[in-house]
Amino acid sequence: MSKLTRFGYIFALVGVLAAIAMLIAMSDFTPYNSETVYPKDSGRTIATLDLWPTQELSIRFDVKIMKRNSAYLVLEKGGVEVFRYSDNWRTTGKEARVSLDGVHDMKVYFTDPTADRRTAEIEIDWIVR
Repeated sequence: MSKLTRFGYIFALVGVLAAIAMLIAMSDFTPYNSETVYPKDSGRTIATLDLWPTQELSIRFDVKIMKRNSAYLVLEKGGVEVFRYSDNWRTTGKEARVSLDGVHDMKVYFTDPTADRRTAEIEIDWIVR
């Protein structure tokens, strides 16, 4: 093997390793919690969050499938709705940020909770910062 060929192999290997390192560095490593919900999960508590006034809750509402149905996410405190993230998620970039105080239940409600799971699927991602 000539020096030029050996240099080519080493250069290619370094390039592949650099590409892998860049891919890892550019990927999002934030530890979001995630839950996929279906119409049968309508009204079920997805998560119970204990929030402080200085913390911010970031929620991502990613609709995988939505046929002849709609959904909205609420945060409830003691059974009372204090925040609603509804159909405006299409225009707000699919992410909401809110600062609240106390223990809150996160729930998703579907307009047709009897629908088949093949007609509605939503992934909810959230993180408390």
